Amino acid sequence: NVLFAPAIGGNVQSKRARHTLLPLAQLLGLDVRTEFAKGEEAALAAEVLRADGVALVCWEHKAIPSIAAAIVGEPTPVPQTWPDEASSDTS
Repeated sequence: NVLFAPAIGGNVQSKRARHTLLPLAQLLGLDVRTEFAKGEEAALAAEVLRADGVALVCWEHKAIPSIAAAIVGEPTPVPQTWPDEASSDTS
């Protein structure tokens, strides 16, 4: 099992993704891997596909569609955008 969050530095200054994963990482005795930076989502997806067990990615929401498409292998079955705010529509 492996946990991924974006590297800090360059165009990413927020530690929010890493901090989100830290309690789970501590519980499972895992490190949060942060070797991929924003803009390196294709390399991240390739590493996710090589991972043994479960891979959990905590990333900036705008990049989620491209990460998911790279993992699945095509963009069609994944959302093409990720909204900035949760929808209040429950239907």
